[in-house]
Amino acid sequence: MRIIHVCYHDIRGGAALAARRLHLELLRTGHESRFMLVEQSGDTEQAIRLPALFRCRCRIEQRLEALAFRHANRNRLTPQSLNLFPTSIAARINRENPDVVNLHWINGASSAIWDLPRIHAPVVWTLHDTWPYCATEHYHDNNDLRFVTGYREPAPNGSFWQPLVWKCKRKNWNGWTPEIVAPSNWIAGEAQSSELMHRLPITPIANGVDLAVFRPSDRLKARQTLRLPPNARIILFGAYNAADRNKGGPELTAALRRLSRRFSEPLLLLAVGSNTKMPDFGIPTVFTGRLDTEQQMATAYAAADATVLASKYDNLPNILVESLACGIPAAAFATGGIPEIMEDRVSGALAEPFQPESLADALAWILEHPHPEQLAAAARHRAESCFDIRDCARRYSGLYAGLRQRFPSPSGHPIRPAI
Repeated sequence: MRIIHVCYHDIRGGAALAARRLHLELLRTGHESRFMLVEQSGDTEQAIRLPALFRCRCRIEQRLEALAFRHANRNRLTPQSLNLFPTSIAARINRENPDVVNLHWINGASSAIWDLPRIHAPVVWTLHDTWPYCATEHYHDNNDLRFVTGYREPAPNGSFWQPLVWKCKRKNWNGWTPEIVAPSNWIAGEAQSSELMHRLPITPIANGVDLAVFRPSDRLKARQTLRLPPNARIILFGAYNAADRNKGGPELTAALRRLSRRFSEPLLLLAVGSNTKMPDFGIPTVFTGRLDTEQQMATAYAAADATVLASKYDNLPNILVESLACGIPAAAFATGGIPEIMEDRVSGALAEPFQPESLADALAWILEHPHPEQLAAAARHRAESCFDIRDCARRYSGLYAGLRQRFPSPSGHPIRPAI
Protein backbone atom coordinates (compact mmCIF):
# COMPACT_ATOMS: atom_id res chain seq x y z
CA MET A 1 0.00 0.00 0.00
CA ARG A 2 1.46 3.34 -1.09
CA ILE A 3 1.07 6.08 1.55
CA ILE A 4 1.93 9.74 1.00
CA HIS A 5 2.21 12.14 3.91
CA VAL A 6 1.80 15.81 2.97
CA CYS A 7 3.26 18.48 5.24
CA TYR A 8 4.82 21.89 4.64
CA HIS A 9 8.06 21.07 6.50
CA ASP A 10 9.76 17.98 7.85
CA ILE A 11 11.29 19.08 11.18
CA ARG A 12 10.25 22.66 11.96
CA GLY A 13 7.16 22.89 14.09
CA GLY A 14 5.28 20.32 16.13
CA ALA A 15 3.08 19.11 13.25
CA ALA A 16 6.10 18.46 11.03
CA LEU A 17 7.90 16.50 13.75
CA ALA A 18 4.84 14.37 14.50
CA ALA A 19 4.23 13.67 10.81
CA ARG A 20 7.87 12.77 10.18
CA ARG A 21 8.00 10.41 13.16
CA LEU A 22 4.94 8.57 11.90
CA HIS A 23 6.39 8.36 8.38
CA LEU A 24 9.75 7.01 9.59
CA GLU A 25 8.12 4.41 11.85
CA LEU A 26 5.95 3.23 8.96
CA LEU A 27 9.08 2.89 6.83
CA ARG A 28 10.85 1.01 9.61
CA THR A 29 8.03 -1.51 9.79
CA GLY A 30 8.05 -2.16 6.04
CA HIS A 31 5.36 0.17 4.71
CA GLU A 32 5.76 2.02 1.41
CA SER A 33 5.59 5.55 2.79
CA ARG A 34 6.61 8.84 1.13
CA PHE A 35 6.81 12.35 2.60
CA MET A 36 5.79 15.24 0.31
CA LEU A 37 6.96 18.64 1.54
CA VAL A 38 7.71 22.19 0.50
CA GLU A 39 10.68 22.99 2.75
CA GLN A 40 13.17 20.36 3.89
CA SER A 41 15.76 20.77 6.63
CA GLY A 42 16.18 17.20 7.88
CA ASP A 43 17.51 14.06 6.22
CA THR A 44 14.02 12.61 5.86
CA GLU A 45 14.01 9.31 3.98
CA GLN A 46 11.73 8.89 0.96
CA ALA A 47 11.04 12.62 0.79
CA ILE A 48 9.35 14.24 -2.21
CA ARG A 49 10.43 17.87 -2.16
CA LEU A 50 8.25 20.07 -4.32
CA PRO A 51 10.16 22.00 -7.02
CA ALA A 52 11.82 25.39 -6.59
CA LEU A 53 9.11 27.25 -8.52
CA PHE A 54 6.44 25.83 -6.21
CA ARG A 55 8.47 26.88 -3.15
CA CYS A 56 9.01 30.37 -4.56
CA ARG A 57 5.30 30.78 -5.21
CA CYS A 58 4.52 29.69 -1.63
CA ARG A 59 6.91 32.29 -0.20
CA ILE A 60 5.42 35.09 -2.30
CA GLU A 61 1.87 34.14 -1.36
CA GLN A 62 2.83 33.88 2.32
CA ARG A 63 3.82 37.55 2.12
CA LEU A 64 0.48 38.38 0.52
CA GLU A 65 -1.35 36.51 3.29
CA ALA A 66 0.67 38.40 5.90
CA LEU A 67 -0.40 41.69 4.31
CA ALA A 68 -4.02 40.54 4.25
CA PHE A 69 -3.90 39.78 7.98
CA ARG A 70 -1.66 42.67 9.01
CA HIS A 71 -4.43 44.49 10.88
CA ALA A 72 -6.36 41.46 12.13
CA ASN A 73 -3.32 39.63 13.54
CA ARG A 74 -2.42 42.54 15.79
CA ASN A 75 -5.29 41.49 18.03
CA ARG A 76 -4.76 37.72 17.81
CA LEU A 77 -2.52 35.36 19.72
CA THR A 78 -2.23 32.78 16.95
CA PRO A 79 -1.57 33.02 13.20
CA GLN A 80 -4.15 32.69 10.45
CA SER A 81 -4.07 31.23 6.93
CA LEU A 82 -6.19 31.80 3.84
CA ASN A 83 -5.28 28.93 1.47
CA LEU A 84 -7.17 30.74 -1.30
CA PHE A 85 -4.42 30.96 -3.92
CA PRO A 86 -4.45 28.31 -6.69
CA THR A 87 -1.97 25.45 -6.28
CA SER A 88 -1.07 22.25 -8.09
CA ILE A 89 -0.80 20.16 -4.92
CA ALA A 90 -3.64 17.75 -5.78
CA ALA A 91 -2.24 17.10 -9.26
CA ARG A 92 1.22 16.48 -7.82
CA ILE A 93 -0.18 14.05 -5.26
CA ASN A 94 -2.22 12.22 -7.92
CA ARG A 95 0.89 11.91 -10.09
CA GLU A 96 2.46 9.74 -7.37
CA ASN A 97 -0.45 7.24 -7.57
CA PRO A 98 -0.86 6.75 -3.81
CA ASP A 99 -3.36 4.37 -2.25
CA VAL A 100 -3.84 6.63 0.78
CA VAL A 101 -2.93 10.27 1.39
CA ASN A 102 -2.33 11.57 4.93
CA LEU A 103 -2.59 15.36 5.14
CA HIS A 104 -0.83 17.05 8.04
CA TRP A 105 0.02 20.80 8.19
CA ILE A 106 -0.80 22.04 4.67
CA ASN A 107 -0.81 25.81 5.13
CA GLY A 108 1.87 28.33 4.22
CA ALA A 109 0.08 28.78 0.85
CA SER A 110 1.03 25.21 -0.06
CA SER A 111 -2.53 24.09 -0.78
CA ALA A 112 -5.83 25.61 -1.88
CA ILE A 113 -9.17 24.94 -0.22
CA TRP A 114 -10.87 23.95 -3.47
CA ASP A 115 -7.95 21.78 -4.59
CA LEU A 116 -8.08 19.26 -1.74
CA PRO A 117 -11.22 17.36 -2.90
CA ARG A 118 -9.45 16.75 -6.23
CA ILE A 119 -7.12 14.24 -4.57
CA HIS A 120 -8.10 10.90 -6.09
CA ALA A 121 -6.98 8.59 -3.29
CA PRO A 122 -8.75 8.27 0.07
CA VAL A 123 -7.59 11.00 2.45
CA VAL A 124 -6.70 10.88 6.13
CA TRP A 125 -6.37 14.34 7.66
CA THR A 126 -4.53 14.67 10.98
CA LEU A 127 -5.67 17.70 12.98
CA HIS A 128 -2.50 19.34 14.25
CA ASP A 129 -4.41 22.57 14.95
CA THR A 130 -7.92 23.99 14.49
CA TRP A 131 -7.57 25.46 10.97
CA PRO A 132 -9.26 22.52 9.18
CA TYR A 133 -12.57 23.05 11.01
CA CYS A 134 -12.32 26.79 11.68
CA ALA A 135 -12.07 29.57 9.12
CA THR A 136 -8.61 31.16 9.07
CA GLU A 137 -7.53 30.56 12.68
CA HIS A 138 -4.89 27.99 13.59
CA TYR A 139 -6.25 28.24 17.14
CA HIS A 140 -9.49 30.05 17.85
CA ASP A 141 -9.91 32.24 20.92
CA ASN A 142 -11.33 30.36 23.90
CA ASN A 143 -14.59 32.31 23.85
CA ASP A 144 -15.00 32.31 20.05
CA LEU A 145 -17.31 29.44 19.09
CA ARG A 146 -18.24 30.63 15.62
CA PHE A 147 -16.75 27.44 14.17
CA VAL A 148 -19.80 25.72 15.72
CA THR A 149 -22.42 28.14 14.38
CA GLY A 150 -20.94 28.81 10.95
CA TYR A 151 -19.40 32.29 11.44
CA ARG A 152 -22.77 34.03 11.31
CA GLU A 153 -21.73 36.50 14.00
CA PRO A 154 -19.32 39.33 13.12
CA ALA A 155 -15.63 38.73 13.77
CA PRO A 156 -14.40 40.16 17.11
CA ASN A 157 -11.44 41.82 15.38
CA GLY A 158 -13.45 43.13 12.45
CA SER A 159 -11.75 40.86 9.88
CA PHE A 160 -13.88 39.97 6.86
CA TRP A 161 -11.57 37.09 5.89
CA GLN A 162 -12.98 34.57 8.36
CA PRO A 163 -16.57 34.31 7.04
CA LEU A 164 -15.25 34.44 3.47
CA VAL A 165 -12.81 31.56 3.99
CA TRP A 166 -15.34 29.54 5.98
CA LYS A 167 -17.92 29.83 3.19
CA CYS A 168 -15.27 28.76 0.69
CA LYS A 169 -14.55 25.66 2.79
CA ARG A 170 -18.23 24.82 3.18
CA LYS A 171 -18.89 25.14 -0.55
CA ASN A 172 -15.86 23.19 -1.77
CA TRP A 173 -15.78 20.51 0.92
CA ASN A 174 -19.48 19.65 0.67
CA GLY A 175 -19.58 15.93 -0.12
CA TRP A 176 -15.84 15.44 0.50
CA THR A 177 -15.34 12.85 3.23
CA PRO A 178 -11.75 12.62 4.49
CA GLU A 179 -11.09 10.41 7.50
CA ILE A 180 -10.16 12.71 10.39
CA VAL A 181 -7.51 11.78 12.96
CA ALA A 182 -7.44 13.76 16.21
CA PRO A 183 -4.24 13.58 18.30
CA SER A 184 -6.23 14.62 21.40
CA ASN A 185 -9.77 14.04 22.62
CA TRP A 186 -10.04 17.80 23.05
CA ILE A 187 -9.56 18.54 19.36
CA ALA A 188 -11.72 15.53 18.45
CA GLY A 189 -14.58 17.02 20.45
CA GLU A 190 -14.13 20.42 18.85
CA ALA A 191 -14.09 18.97 15.34
CA GLN A 192 -17.15 16.85 16.13
CA SER A 193 -19.05 19.97 17.23
CA SER A 194 -17.96 22.07 14.25
CA GLU A 195 -20.23 22.95 11.36
CA LEU A 196 -17.63 21.76 8.84
CA MET A 197 -16.67 18.36 10.28
CA HIS A 198 -19.50 17.12 12.48
CA ARG A 199 -20.58 14.56 9.85
CA LEU A 200 -17.10 13.16 9.23
CA PRO A 201 -15.61 10.05 10.88
CA ILE A 202 -13.12 11.11 13.57
CA THR A 203 -10.57 8.73 15.09
CA PRO A 204 -8.47 9.77 18.12
CA ILE A 205 -4.82 8.68 17.74
CA ALA A 206 -2.24 10.35 19.96
CA ASN A 207 1.08 11.38 18.42
CA GLY A 208 3.98 9.20 19.48
CA VAL A 209 7.70 9.51 20.11
CA ASP A 210 10.58 7.08 19.79
CA LEU A 211 11.00 5.83 23.35
CA ALA A 212 14.47 4.50 22.53
CA VAL A 213 15.64 8.06 21.77
CA PHE A 214 13.61 9.97 24.34
CA ARG A 215 14.49 8.04 27.49
CA PRO A 216 15.92 8.77 30.93
CA SER A 217 19.68 9.36 30.95
CA ASP A 218 22.41 10.69 33.21
CA ARG A 219 21.70 14.28 34.29
CA LEU A 220 25.25 15.27 35.21
CA LYS A 221 26.59 13.97 31.91
CA ALA A 222 23.93 15.93 30.01
CA ARG A 223 24.82 19.10 31.91
CA GLN A 224 28.49 18.60 31.14
CA THR A 225 27.66 18.19 27.46
CA LEU A 226 25.65 21.43 27.44
CA ARG A 227 28.11 23.22 29.78
CA LEU A 228 25.47 23.87 32.41
CA PRO A 229 26.08 24.28 36.16
CA PRO A 230 25.83 20.89 37.90
CA ASN A 231 23.97 22.09 41.02
CA ALA A 232 21.41 24.55 39.66
CA ARG A 233 17.67 23.91 39.49
CA ILE A 234 17.17 23.86 35.72
CA ILE A 235 13.79 24.37 34.04
CA LEU A 236 13.49 23.67 30.32
CA PHE A 237 11.27 25.80 28.12
CA GLY A 238 10.95 25.15 24.41
CA ALA A 239 9.01 26.58 21.50
CA TYR A 240 9.58 26.68 17.76
CA ASN A 241 9.10 30.45 18.06
CA ALA A 242 9.43 31.52 21.69
CA ALA A 243 8.36 35.08 20.83
CA ASP A 244 4.94 33.78 19.70
CA ARG A 245 2.37 35.41 21.99
CA ASN A 246 0.46 32.13 22.20
CA LYS A 247 3.45 30.63 24.04
CA GLY A 248 2.64 32.72 27.10
CA GLY A 249 5.90 34.62 27.51
CA PRO A 250 4.54 37.25 29.97
CA GLU A 251 2.79 34.62 32.11
CA LEU A 252 5.91 32.44 32.14
CA THR A 253 8.11 35.38 33.11
CA ALA A 254 5.81 36.33 35.99
CA ALA A 255 5.69 32.71 37.16
CA LEU A 256 9.48 32.31 37.08
CA ARG A 257 10.05 35.54 39.00
CA ARG A 258 7.56 34.42 41.61
CA LEU A 259 9.22 31.00 41.78
CA SER A 260 12.72 32.45 42.18
CA ARG A 261 11.66 34.13 45.43
CA ARG A 262 10.78 30.72 46.90
CA PHE A 263 14.19 29.10 46.37
CA SER A 264 17.51 29.95 47.96
CA GLU A 265 19.52 27.93 45.42
CA PRO A 266 19.92 29.33 41.90
CA LEU A 267 17.27 28.74 39.25
CA LEU A 268 18.23 28.53 35.58
CA LEU A 269 15.99 28.52 32.52
CA LEU A 270 17.17 26.41 29.58
CA ALA A 271 15.41 27.98 26.58
CA VAL A 272 15.23 25.95 23.37
CA GLY A 273 13.85 27.61 20.25
CA SER A 274 14.51 29.08 16.85
CA ASN A 275 13.72 32.73 17.54
CA THR A 276 16.80 34.96 17.68
CA LYS A 277 15.04 37.61 19.80
CA MET A 278 14.23 35.66 22.92
CA PRO A 279 12.39 37.65 25.60
CA ASP A 280 13.80 38.34 29.05
CA PHE A 281 12.31 35.63 31.26
CA GLY A 282 13.25 37.25 34.56
CA ILE A 283 15.77 34.64 35.76
CA PRO A 284 19.22 33.61 34.44
CA THR A 285 18.68 31.96 31.08
CA VAL A 286 20.78 29.84 28.73
CA PHE A 287 19.62 29.95 25.11
CA THR A 288 20.45 26.86 23.07
CA GLY A 289 18.99 28.04 19.76
CA ARG A 290 17.19 25.51 17.61
CA LEU A 291 18.10 21.87 18.25
CA ASP A 292 17.45 20.00 15.02
CA THR A 293 18.09 16.41 16.09
CA GLU A 294 16.08 14.32 18.50
CA GLN A 295 19.27 13.23 20.25
CA GLN A 296 20.11 16.88 20.99
CA MET A 297 16.62 17.46 22.37
CA ALA A 298 16.84 14.33 24.53
CA THR A 299 20.10 15.62 26.01
CA ALA A 300 18.47 18.96 26.82
CA TYR A 301 15.59 17.22 28.63
CA ALA A 302 18.02 15.04 30.56
CA ALA A 303 19.79 18.16 31.87
CA ALA A 304 16.57 19.61 33.33
CA ASP A 305 14.77 19.12 36.62
CA ALA A 306 11.43 20.11 35.09
CA THR A 307 9.89 21.27 31.83
CA VAL A 308 7.47 24.18 31.60
CA LEU A 309 4.94 25.17 28.95
CA ALA A 310 2.82 28.33 29.19
CA SER A 311 0.82 28.05 25.96
CA LYS A 312 -2.61 29.65 25.78
CA TYR A 313 -3.84 27.16 23.16
CA ASP A 314 -2.34 23.79 22.29
CA ASN A 315 -3.39 20.40 20.99
CA LEU A 316 -0.88 17.73 22.04
CA PRO A 317 2.45 19.59 22.35
CA ASN A 318 5.49 17.45 21.58
CA ILE A 319 7.58 19.11 24.26
CA LEU A 320 5.45 17.66 27.05
CA VAL A 321 5.33 14.16 25.55
CA GLU A 322 9.10 14.15 24.92
CA SER A 323 9.79 15.42 28.42
CA LEU A 324 7.73 12.68 30.07
CA ALA A 325 9.45 10.07 27.90
CA CYS A 326 12.80 11.30 29.26
CA GLY A 327 11.49 10.96 32.82
CA ILE A 328 11.28 14.73 33.31
CA PRO A 329 7.97 15.91 34.84
CA ALA A 330 6.35 18.99 33.34
CA ALA A 331 4.19 21.92 34.41
CA ALA A 332 1.69 23.58 32.07
CA PHE A 333 -1.63 25.38 31.95
CA ALA A 334 -4.62 23.03 31.80
CA THR A 335 -5.78 24.11 28.36
CA GLY A 336 -6.59 22.33 25.09
CA GLY A 337 -5.33 18.75 25.00
CA ILE A 338 -2.63 19.29 27.64
CA PRO A 339 -4.59 17.67 30.54
CA GLU A 340 -4.65 14.44 28.48
CA ILE A 341 -0.85 14.22 28.41
CA MET A 342 -0.03 14.01 32.10
CA GLU A 343 -1.85 13.11 35.28
CA ASP A 344 -1.98 16.11 37.57
CA ARG A 345 0.32 15.74 40.59
CA VAL A 346 1.34 12.27 39.40
CA SER A 347 3.49 12.58 36.26
CA GLY A 348 3.45 16.37 36.18
CA ALA A 349 1.49 19.37 37.42
CA LEU A 350 -1.32 21.35 35.79
CA ALA A 351 -1.89 25.04 36.45
CA GLU A 352 -5.03 27.14 36.36
CA PRO A 353 -5.25 28.94 32.99
CA PHE A 354 -3.66 31.48 32.70
CA GLN A 355 -2.54 32.37 36.21
CA PRO A 356 1.22 32.91 36.72
CA GLU A 357 0.95 32.16 40.44
CA SER A 358 -0.67 28.80 39.68
CA LEU A 359 2.08 27.96 37.16
CA ALA A 360 4.70 28.89 39.77
CA ASP A 361 2.98 26.59 42.28
CA ALA A 362 2.96 23.74 39.74
CA LEU A 363 6.69 24.14 39.11
CA ALA A 364 7.39 24.35 42.84
CA TRP A 365 5.47 21.11 43.40
CA ILE A 366 7.83 19.36 40.98
CA LEU A 367 11.05 20.97 42.22
CA GLU A 368 10.19 20.37 45.90
CA HIS A 369 8.88 16.83 45.47
CA PRO A 370 10.27 14.63 48.27
CA HIS A 371 10.72 11.63 45.95
CA PRO A 372 11.88 12.91 42.54
CA GLU A 373 12.77 9.40 41.40
CA GLN A 374 9.12 8.34 41.81
CA LEU A 375 8.01 11.36 39.84
CA ALA A 376 10.47 10.51 37.06
CA ALA A 377 9.25 6.91 36.96
CA ALA A 378 5.62 8.05 36.75
CA ALA A 379 6.46 10.40 33.87
CA ARG A 380 8.23 7.65 31.94
CA HIS A 381 5.41 5.18 32.60
CA ARG A 382 2.88 7.67 31.25
CA ALA A 383 4.86 8.05 28.01
CA GLU A 384 5.28 4.30 27.62
CA SER A 385 1.56 3.72 28.16
CA CYS A 386 0.18 6.46 25.91
CA PHE A 387 2.76 7.88 23.49
CA ASP A 388 4.82 5.06 21.98
CA ILE A 389 5.38 5.77 18.26
CA ARG A 390 5.06 2.04 17.55
CA ASP A 391 1.50 1.98 18.87
CA CYS A 392 0.72 5.19 16.99
CA ALA A 393 1.97 3.74 13.68
CA ARG A 394 0.06 0.48 14.20
CA ARG A 395 -3.18 2.39 14.67
CA TYR A 396 -2.58 4.50 11.57
CA SER A 397 -1.72 1.37 9.60
CA GLY A 398 -5.02 -0.21 10.62
CA LEU A 399 -6.87 2.97 9.67
CA TYR A 400 -5.21 3.06 6.24
CA ALA A 401 -6.02 -0.61 5.63
CA GLY A 402 -9.67 -0.16 6.56
CA LEU A 403 -9.93 2.88 4.33
CA ARG A 404 -8.46 1.05 1.34
CA GLN A 405 -10.90 -1.83 1.80
CA ARG A 406 -13.78 0.61 1.41
CA PHE A 407 -12.39 2.32 -1.70
CA PRO A 408 -11.07 0.90 -4.99
CA SER A 409 -7.50 1.69 -5.95
CA PRO A 410 -7.41 4.95 -7.94
CA SER A 411 -3.97 4.19 -9.34
CA GLY A 412 -4.59 0.89 -11.04
CA HIS A 413 -1.64 -0.82 -9.33
CA PRO A 414 -2.05 -3.70 -6.86
CA ILE A 415 -2.67 -2.69 -3.26
CA ARG A 416 -0.13 -4.06 -0.84
CA PRO A 417 -1.64 -5.44 2.34
CA ALA A 418 -1.04 -3.50 5.54
CA ILE A 419 1.81 -4.91 7.59
